Amino acid sequence: MPRRRATCHHEAGHAFVRWFFGFKTDRAVVQTAEEIRAGKRLRGRDGDLVICHGMVSGDPIHDRPFGPWPQAGSPEQQAAGLRWWFYRRDVELINCYAGFHAEAHYRRIDPAAAMLGGGGADMERFSAIMNAWLLDKANRKELEAKVDAWTRALVRSPQGSAAIRSIAEALMTRGRLSGAQMAALCREAYGGRECEFEAWSSCWPPTLTQIRCGYIPSATALAAA
Repeated sequence: MPRRRATCHHEAGHAFVRWFFGFKTDRAVVQTAEEIRAGKRLRGRDGDLVICHGMVSGDPIHDRPFGPWPQAGSPEQQAAGLRWWFYRRDVELINCYAGFHAEAHYRRIDPAAAMLGGGGADMERFSAIMNAWLLDKANRKELEAKVDAWTRALVRSPQGSAAIRSIAEALMTRGRLSGAQMAALCREAYGGRECEFEAWSSCWPPTLTQIRCGYIPSATALAAA
């Protein structure tokens, strides 16, 4: 029996965001309707078995504890460390939104409807991160709006949309892709370019124009930071 195409786009959204910001992905898996009904479980990167329609696993972006860790050193070093945590936090929040935004873009529905239909685990993680940062109501609302705008721009950009579509089509056919296979599809959409790990940390936050036009920071920018 076939896989659900919307689920393939959902997982493709997560995989693409990880690639775009330079984080290593191990694999993406989407189960068939028959496998789901049979209760087949997927093994996460931590070894736990879970029942789910699909998953993307890879290196952690902003893992527990979700709040910023204390930074030793001079005030300048502490400020630099905090900026690094802002970058990690924001990318993970974008990753949380990416699945249902990609699904909504494919289905041509409001992202909120896609979130309610299948983004429960993503939103639990989103809320856990937000709560750990102890933001007041105004700052939380501002950050949520930024994350929504970044994710929407990324998923709907010409290159991003092409990359997600390519990954989703491959998942529909195969059901399982390695990180290397998905990276190749993303590079094709971005003209052979690829982000170096943590290159974005030196120029965070991105502008919507950068995201929409397919900007990818170079290794030179990272070295100069």
